Amino acid sequence: MTRQLEEPNSRPPFPTRRRVLRAVAATGMVAGLGPTVLAQDVEQFEFGGETGGWQGRSPAAIDGETNPPLDLEAGQTYEVSWENLDGLPHDFTILDADGAELVGTETVDEEGATETLEFEATGEMAEYYCSVHTEAMRGEIQIGDPTEEDVADEPSVIAEGPTIGLERVAEGFVAPVGFEVAPGEEEADEDRYYVLDQVGRIYVVDENGRADEPFLDLTDRMVEVGDGDGDFDERGVLGLAFHPNYQENHRLFVYYSGQRRDGTPEDYDHTGVLAEFEADEDGERVDPDSERTILEIPQPQFNHNGGPVLFGPDGYLYLALGDGGDGDDTGMGHVEDWYDGNEGGNGQNTTENFLGSILRLDVDSEPDEDRAYAIPDDNPFAEDGELEGEGLEEYYAWGLRNPWRASFDGEGQFFVGDVGQLLFEEVNIVEKGGNYGWNVREGIECFSPETPTDPPAECPDYTPDEVRGGEPLVDPVIHYPQRVDDEVIGIAVIGGYVYEGESIPDLEGRYVFGDWSDSFAEPTGSLFASPIEEYEPVAGRSEDELWEIEQLTVDGGVDGELGRFVLSFGQDHDGELYVLTNARFTDGETGEVFRIVPAEEGESLETPDDSIADDDTDDEDEDDDTDGDDADDEDGEDDDADGTDD
Repeated sequence: MTRQLEEPNSRPPFPTRRRVLRAVAATGMVAGLGPTVLAQDVEQFEFGGETGGWQGRSPAAIDGETNPPLDLEAGQTYEVSWENLDGLPHDFTILDADGAELVGTETVDEEGATETLEFEATGEMAEYYCSVHTEAMRGEIQIGDPTEEDVADEPSVIAEGPTIGLERVAEGFVAPVGFEVAPGEEEADEDRYYVLDQVGRIYVVDENGRADEPFLDLTDRMVEVGDGDGDFDERGVLGLAFHPNYQENHRLFVYYSGQRRDGTPEDYDHTGVLAEFEADEDGERVDPDSERTILEIPQPQFNHNGGPVLFGPDGYLYLALGDGGDGDDTGMGHVEDWYDGNEGGNGQNTTENFLGSILRLDVDSEPDEDRAYAIPDDNPFAEDGELEGEGLEEYYAWGLRNPWRASFDGEGQFFVGDVGQLLFEEVNIVEKGGNYGWNVREGIECFSPETPTDPPAECPDYTPDEVRGGEPLVDPVIHYPQRVDDEVIGIAVIGGYVYEGESIPDLEGRYVFGDWSDSFAEPTGSLFASPIEEYEPVAGRSEDELWEIEQLTVDGGVDGELGRFVLSFGQDHDGELYVLTNARFTDGETGEVFRIVPAEEGESLETPDDSIADDDTDDEDEDDDTDGDDADDEDGEDDDADGTDD
């Protein structure tokens, strides 16, 4: 995933998003959030400000709440006082419904410093936030009560879906971000799985749980994930693919965040490495010294790494890469592109680097000169491709921000979850030569780096004719806003799988996926499903052409939900699905792997004792780079998650 996420949150017990929406729809506000009355009819709120969110102090109704909704009356004068709790840059700013700033305080970065804002409430006020940490430090403003007509017209983004159960199959991980099975093991080793722990190790999981010793340990050649402090991080061991003939040749391919190698600029963060390894004859261990580097990818930032690695039905190796990090697909490590409406970006440039794309490599044919692989003849820019010479030959598709988890279904459709920035999350069906829109578009909406919370009304649906022939910017099949009014749906999509098992008939014909969390400060991930519809690549897809999204209820879960961050999904040889979770970032041992089972077979879950929500929120070392895609940097730009780019 990525250093991506920061969002508003609630305190335990974790209310479901459904329940919050019902409460708001019924009352128009969260009960009890009235301000303290001062002299001269000036009413006051007091907050503490830190990257995990605005911490309510007074009145008593908001004491201890994070990003509480504020109930204001138009024409009334209010005073907001706040204290900087962590010594990082913060301000308190009020926005209208279009994201335009109305009034606010100065930005201060001195721990213990205080600021006060006095203002008269107006009907256009809709939200308050910190303009540096735009998602984690953000709350709603309610001016008066909504009418019954307003409530009736409120869109329903997520439908009620099937109820499922979860059966724990392994625990003791730090951050399990990948789950794979090896071809040919379905008969002899029916319950043998391979789980990637983000911090640098791959473990075998069988009927006894996680093995004590790793199958492959890469920590000696990787960056130090979490900088040794357990911080949010999107780097790590991010992808694993077993060769289709693994039982005969013992070959496997891994993508990981390596230490900076020759050829990577000194000011870049690290080198992404795609490497081939060989397992021993009995398949119990992989010798790290068997590594053969396939590809090195200079990575300018710590986030937006992508990293899924998988073999397609065509026998070629696919690698999905993020746009290079930072926010907006701009800044260090980003290049110029064709679109004058923004500052350029890797997602729309196919000639300068591999970032923001999906590569397709032939690792079985005789390698090309100066390469450790061959190029499939029909890659878009290859010798026999339709766009020969207009891009790097490795490219299969482009226009991606932070692809986090990818899968092929039994029909050969290629599903890729692409983590959004501040407003929208998406899942694409990727085809050869497809341009998936970033950073001209975020989801089905237009995008501008200058106003990332206020989408432009218009943007192109196609590249110009002189740019690769005028290709369409293909819209996703699944798209959802990170928030609707005061409901946070999620802040980083986690790609999943089409359910192809037999144990849960209610999931038949559905693509199962999730969202990392609806909060950066607390582990509140979600599980979703979308009924599969016939796919047509469309530029300018309307909302009614999107696939329906259903939220899965976890029987025995934390108030019907996980109470954990969702990091990844897996699928076994029988088509049954698994969800990988943790409750911290890159330290501890809260990582778990669950099999999705019928509701009546599930376990009773509680949020792990060592959850990030139990930490002291005043910790100055807490990651401040969190937004809706993986994390935020200090300038407030989204830098994406897979928490997990994540």
